[in-house]
Amino acid sequence: MPAASWPRRRPRSSLPRSVRACAPSVSTARAIGAASSPRGQPDLVSLRRLCVLDGWPPDGPLVLRGDEAHRVASVWRLRAGATLHVFDGAGSERRASIEQITRAEVTLRLHEAVEALAECRVPVTLACAFPRGQRGDWVVEKATELGAAQIVPLEAERAVLAPGDGRLERWRRIAVEAAEQCGRATLPVLGGALPEDACGFVADPAAALPLGEAAADAHDSPAAVLYVGPEGGWSDQERARFRADGARFVSLGLRTLRVETAAVAGLARLIEALEGGSPAS
Repeated sequence: MPAASWPRRRPRSSLPRSVRACAPSVSTARAIGAASSPRGQPDLVSLRRLCVLDGWPPDGPLVLRGDEAHRVASVWRLRAGATLHVFDGAGSERRASIEQITRAEVTLRLHEAVEALAECRVPVTLACAFPRGQRGDWVVEKATELGAAQIVPLEAERAVLAPGDGRLERWRRIAVEAAEQCGRATLPVLGGALPEDACGFVADPAAALPLGEAAADAHDSPAAVLYVGPEGGWSDQERARFRADGARFVSLGLRTLRVETAAVAGLARLIEALEGGSPAS
């Protein structure tokens, strides 16, 4: 007697039933996306943005070679006539269209300037005792997306990572890709001296003052610095230096956070507070 076989069923979604009931179909999602883009405006979700760090000529076409041409021709697979945006990492952005394209060289015609997304009113520096490996890469990516003006690897007594030139170059590439994705036309500065006359906020699990409340009176400051890490905690000497510099120890909540979580959560909260969000958040 042949073995019985169960009737074949359609694979079940891993989403909860309430979520599946509210999830739009593909056609509905496309309709929503089309309706959300103003008439005559490009779809910013699908529009490609390319960072050209060398800038572009004031007159004439922009010719891409090397990695930039490879991305446009072979990775993005764009064709002649396609539209994209180019930005220089310093705040300038323009619309461009492809005139000629090969695997080795792409010629762009530059059109009108595009109004870039506004940067944070108060420039914020993230000074972080970076964790190892991909966790540190993730901090750079998310800090760029959130709007950090500067990202400084912090040398701390209990830090586990002192990034070399190779790591910094990798972080620069990550910052470029994050800026292309999130819509920023300005890249964060990686490394360098901390800004003078900045309001300092030190993330500390033992602090009682919420970060949002501490930042409420810093809206007119020339700059702000958020200190995060290291995994082993701040030493007594480091705490004394922070106090001598006038920095404020702040809380990011009741839970103990990893360095990368504290960096991203703290940066988001600080920027929101400085931009006019709820000071008590």
